[in-house]
Amino acid sequence: MVRPQKLVVRHPPTRCAERKYIMDLILRDFLGLDYESQVVAQHDTVITTEGESDSRSLVLRDILLQVPEAEWLTDKSLPSRPLKTWWVSTTLPEARVTSPEIQVIYGTALANDCFCGITERRIDLGLDIFGSAFFMLTRYEEVVSGERDIHNRFPASASLAYQEGFLERPIIDEYVEVLWSCMKRLWPGLERKKRAYHLILTHDVDYPLFSLDKTWSEVLRSTVGDLVKRSDLGLAYKRLLARAGSYFGMYDTDPYNTFNFIMDVSEKNGLKDVFYFLPDTAGDSRVGDYYSLDMPWIRRLMRTVYLRGHEVGLHGSYGSYTSEAQIRREFDRLLVVASQQGIEQQQWGSRQHYLRWETPTTWRVLEQAGICYDSTLAYADHVGFRCGVCHEYYTYDLKESRPLNIREKPLIVMDTSLIAQGYMELSFEDARRTVSKLCDRCRIVDGEFVLLCHNNVLSTRDAKEFYLEMVEICQ
Repeated sequence: MVRPQKLVVRHPPTRCAERKYIMDLILRDFLGLDYESQVVAQHDTVITTEGESDSRSLVLRDILLQVPEAEWLTDKSLPSRPLKTWWVSTTLPEARVTSPEIQVIYGTALANDCFCGITERRIDLGLDIFGSAFFMLTRYEEVVSGERDIHNRFPASASLAYQEGFLERPIIDEYVEVLWSCMKRLWPGLERKKRAYHLILTHDVDYPLFSLDKTWSEVLRSTVGDLVKRSDLGLAYKRLLARAGSYFGMYDTDPYNTFNFIMDVSEKNGLKDVFYFLPDTAGDSRVGDYYSLDMPWIRRLMRTVYLRGHEVGLHGSYGSYTSEAQIRREFDRLLVVASQQGIEQQQWGSRQHYLRWETPTTWRVLEQAGICYDSTLAYADHVGFRCGVCHEYYTYDLKESRPLNIREKPLIVMDTSLIAQGYMELSFEDARRTVSKLCDRCRIVDGEFVLLCHNNVLSTRDAKEFYLEMVEICQ
């Protein structure tokens, strides 16, 4: 058996903890390559192979991880604007990128304003791949920026990706493809980890039932909307029937009870979904009291989800995203109820309610509570690649300068981001085109397309049809 080539990465003597994290992630986790690192007094990062000395080398610009300590996590360390662009396909036509031209987050152009110089034994990249990846994956800019929306969330509109026009492309995955293309030119014998595109359907159970605690006047207002705005007589009838049935604990006709529909669609397509349940909503006047895990119907639903081969997860309540005590209390509550229903899982994931998030605090409190992975990181106001990737990755605490024992599965599309008032407000047709575009870009880099659809959004005929089309598009 031929021994795989081992890479040697020589890098400047700064930010060694940060370098180890991002090099391990990209080289070992993403590409599946073995490497050793060496600290050298130099300005660039240089990659060679073991036993080859410097006969072949890949030289990468090194910018972010060399900023002075006084500028770390300040405005002075953010990328220079406007970003420069590089026509990748002219220099590296084999690189799998979503567009011939790519934005350079951190980097400096080489001769003739090109970001890549190639000779037989050396390739120079003006792109700071490791620094740019660290910036996006750790959500560095969210620690620096103080801009927040009414729910204290960092909005898409404040992000570098949105402002520079690359939010809708997995730019760091593309950087990794550029890196791999350069490596294969220099060392054709290298083999990378094989990955394949797949769809992950997820569902936040915010409003499991329409008829819970609804007064008849509220029900009648909704039915008028069904008749006048939505022209959906069937939905109006279901609301009335559900409210009447709620007196007897009967919810089969409740318009928000779309769980069997969701699971039927997934099982027909060979998919395993994740349903995130809220363990604690009591007392939060800003979002209302939704439901309790003590409800027999909710417990039966959780067990049904599990028995049909799907996954149960934690939907951290509105105020829990910065509180380790609250997250732990809610997770423990979920585990107790799950155990009582005979639910046993090897891993437990989470997503924060309203996609509320504080970097790196939320990762840290989730880790402390014992969560295995999170899938919150998307923007509520715009779909796309908030972290620049569509692959699961382990995370990093910028404040404590250490890797965390929790992985992130970046969320790419939330249904309400596409169609809800105050967000993108797309028509179903425009939403289909947007989903198709993002899905195609995820396929190019063999990514994981994580899609969030709420059970209550699927209460109308048009929404169900839209959902079926999205699943078909993303398969």
